[in-house]
Amino acid sequence: MAKSYYPCANCGTSVAVRGRNRADADGLARWHESRGSLCNDCREEERRKDASDAAHLNAAAGWARLLGTEKQIQWAEQIRRQRIEVLMQLRPLVAAGIEQDREALSAALAALSAADRIALPPQVRDLVEAVGTLPRFDALVARLMQEDSASWWIDSRGSAFPLLFDRFRSDILAAEADAACPDLAAAVAEEALLRPAEARSTFIAEVRLAGSRIEVRLPVRDDVFANAMRQQGLNWGGTCWRRLLTEPDGQPAHRLAEIAHAILAAGFPVRVQDATARALAVSGDFTPGHRRWVSVVRAGKFSGWCRITWRRPDDLYQAARSLPGSRYADGAVVVPADAVDAVLDFAATYGFGVSRDVQDLAAAHHAALESGAVVEHVRKHSSEPVRSHGMPKLQPDAAAGIDEGLLDD
Repeated sequence: MAKSYYPCANCGTSVAVRGRNRADADGLARWHESRGSLCNDCREEERRKDASDAAHLNAAAGWARLLGTEKQIQWAEQIRRQRIEVLMQLRPLVAAGIEQDREALSAALAALSAADRIALPPQVRDLVEAVGTLPRFDALVARLMQEDSASWWIDSRGSAFPLLFDRFRSDILAAEADAACPDLAAAVAEEALLRPAEARSTFIAEVRLAGSRIEVRLPVRDDVFANAMRQQGLNWGGTCWRRLLTEPDGQPAHRLAEIAHAILAAGFPVRVQDATARALAVSGDFTPGHRRWVSVVRAGKFSGWCRITWRRPDDLYQAARSLPGSRYADGAVVVPADAVDAVLDFAATYGFGVSRDVQDLAAAHHAALESGAVVEHVRKHSSEPVRSHGMPKLQPDAAAGIDEGLLDD
């Protein structure tokens, strides 16, 4: 390996580069010098300046202030500005595509650079199909301008725009429906609103059921609210707090009520459209979901075994592993089906919910034991050890003499 140097185009500091041999190293140094390459310190300062400029421009445009670490924010500011600028370039193309106006589409394409004319049209077709209307496209841009998570921008930097629209589709369509009937929407919203006796915030949380998933939205970031959501088993999904409902959760209305009740206890107003869930949240008569659960493994190496799970911060690992034949697999303790009675005793001792599959497994196990043939008389064999080889050792008879014919002369 050989080393050579080129001067930083900004501060003049010598920067070392390495090559396979002297000619390779010198050629690499000349290439960096011809491109005006910078040293590490100047590159970092330039990135910081670009991020600062982007932040000022974004703030001046009314975009939300990003939240995250310093380096995350520096990177996300530039990602956000670049992505929204591309969307603004796409707007006249999307409008022409939605209206199927070929002349407007040709004019919009002519205004683009040669590279953009090649890169953007496929995105335009997909985006026109996804949004369907220009107001929805504008609503997507407005929603992106208010996305304040730096990590979300970093994670989504490679996502196609139609996928971004799909992420915000439910919010955009809900706002569109509210705008169509403003008076009725306001009346329904007021009816669905619950207020805590002592509110710590004027921002209203929205709790709703989306298929088999509960979604919770709050317009701002708040550590107290985030902690309440985590305690309820929800995770941040980039646009809202989410929790997938499973068998241990029981009835969805009770889970909606439990989460809404926790939000009220944290001091936040909450809006719940489901009338049953709203009544349960007010009364507090909802049935809590199971934090601890026993089910049956349905596939894989341990198919047919009992599966024991619990939520943090509960720590029942040692107790569960004391069950006969237990193993640890895929974040749970699994126990053979033949030990189902021990599993049921364990569940009763530690307050676990038990799925119907486990109850059926126990019934099948008991039926199998009762249906077997009973052997009343088990023959006991001698415990005398059996020699595996060799002749038995003969004991000499002291009374018997030696045959005279065998004696030596």
